[in-house]
Order: sequence, then C-alpha cells, then structure tokens
Amino acid sequence: MNRDSGTRRRSGTRAELAGARAARRRQRLERGLLAGAGLVLFAFMAAPLVGLFGTASWSEFVAGLKHPLVWPALRLSLITSSASLACVVLFGTPLAWVLVAGSAVFGHPDPAAAYQRIASAARAE
Repeated sequence: MNRDSGTRRRSGTRAELAGARAARRRQRLERGLLAGAGLVLFAFMAAPLVGLFGTASWSEFVAGLKHPLVWPALRLSLITSSASLACVVLFGTPLAWVLVAGSAVFGHPDPAAAYQRIASAARAE
C-alpha cells in the first residue's frame, strides 16, 4: 500500500511489467499452439476410425474380424508398434536429456549447441 494515498501500488518498473505481460502473452500463445497441435494429432488419429465406423455396419465389421488375415495383421501391428515404442523410449529419452542438459556431456549449456555438436559428430562418422 502506498502510505500517502492509501492505494495499492504495483511493484516493479514499467519495463518489468511490460516484460511480465510479454511473458504471459508468449505463454498463452504457446498453450494455444500446443492445443492446436493436439487437436490436429487427435483428428489424424480419429479419422480412420470415423471412416471405418461411418462406412461399415456392425455386421460387416464383425464379419471382417472373422477373416483369417485380420488377426495376424493385428498381431504384426501390435508387435511392430511395441518395438517402435521401445526404441523411442530407449534411444529418444537419453537423446532428449542430452540435448536439454547438454553441458554435462558436451560442455555446452545451450541445447541448440549440443544438437549441433551431435549433428557434426554424426556427419564425421
């Protein structure tokens, strides 16, 4: 509170307040972009299911599940997607960690510099 007028005064300079507003705008923009990307990914994943259930009746769907090639194809899809997930988790997570905390491995505090170092090492091999 300001002693003279009894009104509440904002803390910080105009530059600090402008910086805080810019940070909030950037955060809202980032959240909006992430939400938009999530919606696009959801639509990409849902489109085949909507197409399947929109064009086939339940009796056709059940008859399709009884086809002898369906279950081996589903099994193969499950195995390959599980293997892909395992590769992403086993290799992608450490790589992401190195890129974010690049100073521990490559001596660069900047993730972009760590990425450039990884890319140049890959080109040298």
